Amino acid sequence: MKSMTGFGRAEKEEDNRNCSIEIKTVNNRYKDINVRMPPVLNALDLKIRNLINGKIDRGKVDIFVNYKNLNQSNELVVNENLAKSYSQALDELLNYNTLIEASIDLADFGNFPDIIMIKENREDTDDIWGFLEPILKEAITNLVKSREIEGANLKNDIKNHLIITQNLLEEIKELAPESIKESQKKLKERLELSTAEVELDESRFLTEVAVLADKLAIDEEITRLDSHLNQLDELIEKEGSIGRKMDFLIQEVNREINTIGSKTDNFEIKTDVVDMKAEVEKIREQVQNIE
Repeated sequence: MKSMTGFGRAEKEEDNRNCSIEIKTVNNRYKDINVRMPPVLNALDLKIRNLINGKIDRGKVDIFVNYKNLNQSNELVVNENLAKSYSQALDELLNYNTLIEASIDLADFGNFPDIIMIKENREDTDDIWGFLEPILKEAITNLVKSREIEGANLKNDIKNHLIITQNLLEEIKELAPESIKESQKKLKERLELSTAEVELDESRFLTEVAVLADKLAIDEEITRLDSHLNQLDELIEKEGSIGRKMDFLIQEVNREINTIGSKTDNFEIKTDVVDMKAEVEKIREQVQNIE
C-alpha cells in the first residue's frame, strides 16, 4: 500500500554542472503531472514524464528541476547587415534635411535594437539527459520510499479501525435474533392492549409477526457487510493501486450499515451501528490518501 502523499529529492554537481530535482505528490482522483524546469530542458519534458509515469499510478505530481552549466557561455554577435541598413538610413535622413546638424558615433548604434545580440550556445540534449536521468531516478526512488512509509502507517491505522468494525458486527450478529424476539413481543403486547375487550385472533397475530420479522430481518445485510469487510481486509494486503477499489467498498459498507440501522429498533444494535459508522468514516478519510 502506498500513500499519494510523498516527497523525493536528489542533487548532483559535476564538471561545473549542477542539477537538483524535487518531486512532491499529493492526493488527486487521477494522475496529474506538472513539470517545472528551465527552458533549456523543454525538449526533455516527455522523457521526464515517461520516467515518472512508470512509478506513479495516481496523485498530483509536481516536479521541480533546477539545472545550471557554468561551462556554458553565450556570445555577443553583431548583425552587420542590419548595422549597414541603419547607417544608410541615417545618411539619407541627413541628406534629406540639410537643416539637421548631427553626427553619428559608434555608441549610437548600440542603442538600436537587434544590432548587438546574444547568441546562445545550446547544449546537446542527449548529453543533458545523460547527466539528469540518474538524478531524476534517485529522486523518484526517494519519493516512492516516502509514499511506502506513509502507506504503511495508513495500512496500520485502517486495520485497527477495521478490526473494531468487525468486532462491532460480531456483536450485532449475536443481538440480531434476540432483537426479532423483542419486536415480536412488543407487537403482541400492543395487539393485546388494543384488543383488550376482544379475543386476540391468533391467526392474524402470526401473520403480523411474519410480516414484521421479514421487515426487521437483517441477516442478509449482515452477510453482505461481513463479506465487504473481509474484502477490505484482503485488499489492504495487495500491492499496486488499490485506492479506488477501497473507496467503492467503503460506499457499499456504509450502505449496509445504514440499512441495518434503519431496520432495527434494538437500542444496542443502533448503538453499535453508530459506532461502526464512526469507524468506517475514519477508514474512508484514510482511503482518500491511498494510491
